[in-house]
Amino acid sequence: MGKRKRDNKIIDVLLNVPEEDEEISKDELKGIKEALGDVRHGNTKSLKAYKKEHSL
Repeated sequence: MGKRKRDNKIIDVLLNVPEEDEEISKDELKGIKEALGDVRHGNTKSLKAYKKEHSL
């Protein structure tokens, strides 16, 4: 699956997550922004690579 297609699939999933009743805390919002930045900048690794690094 191409990067763009995979990114679009992730966005589709995130857009369809059920709405929460609780507000997002400042720490949670900070973590979300950091994670989005990591994805935008390609600072990610595949699950396969993660498992290999951690002997899973």
